[in-house]
Amino acid sequence: MLLFFFKAIIKVQDSGKGIVVPSCQEGGRAMLKIVALLVTLLIACSSTAFATQEITVSGMVELLNSIGSDRIIHLAPGSYKLDDALGFASRNAKNIYERRMYILGVKNLKISGEALSKTELLSPYSESDVLLIKDCSNIELENFSIGHVQRTKGCEGDALRIEMSKAVKLNNMAIYGCGENGLTLKNVEQLEVKDSYIHHCTYNLLKMSEVGNSRFIATRFVHDGSLSVMATSDKIKDLAFDHCQFIIDPTREVFVPQGEILEYAAKYSLVAKHYSENWWEDEELSFTNCEFTNVNPLEVAQLRTKGMLFKDCHLKGQQT
Repeated sequence: MLLFFFKAIIKVQDSGKGIVVPSCQEGGRAMLKIVALLVTLLIACSSTAFATQEITVSGMVELLNSIGSDRIIHLAPGSYKLDDALGFASRNAKNIYERRMYILGVKNLKISGEALSKTELLSPYSESDVLLIKDCSNIELENFSIGHVQRTKGCEGDALRIEMSKAVKLNNMAIYGCGENGLTLKNVEQLEVKDSYIHHCTYNLLKMSEVGNSRFIATRFVHDGSLSVMATSDKIKDLAFDHCQFIIDPTREVFVPQGEILEYAAKYSLVAKHYSENWWEDEELSFTNCEFTNVNPLEVAQLRTKGMLFKDCHLKGQQT
């Protein structure tokens, strides 16, 4: 198409006596018309390619029905409860499976609440994740909370699980227990979590494997679970925490069955996992301008020896 327009900019005619080129004035007017037409068509094509549908929903079934690519979903204030969609799921199982909500194979989707304090995605199903995002790109969640109904014995599912996805943003979100883990990441690239609050989960706040080029910015972690703030495995590349707060409840009951793995988790509250000589070679974590409350300075010192970076960080509270 572009070739056609460029050919048309200079009108060339073969009269049998050679090539005839229009006058400068005529050529100038023709060029202006062609350029104007070309710009109009480019704008029209661009608008079609990046068209975004905006939808406002006020209930769980509406939310599930609205999931898809190239759209913005506005959540009216309120509680979006997975059990409200139980009958809906039995009819066509769209965007809800095994009593968890999922976003699968979607790109260019934003889900936005009006305010964090006014909007929540809530599950009563302790054995299932609340929300799964898988095989997606360019997903953004903002201004709402994700969690389970609180149960004294904790939950088996996670609050938010993200798998095989890239370019995911969480902004001004609250992710909480009583799920096993708050945020579970597997094979995730370009995650950004900003101005958010992750707290009070049964085991870990973060569970991560194969995560790269990702950032947590100005995010607060409050941990009273039985393992560590974060558990990492496989390759963690270029994972940075900037201006984050980590607060450990010193009265938490640490789970310590037999075996050095969980003994390590009991001893260290910030990072724990299978401990081997080769594990640390695949871990690239950095902390800049972060604040740690009730984290043992010996743990930070050991993490430094394993290659983790701490710059302009501060320790507060219990340090024994």
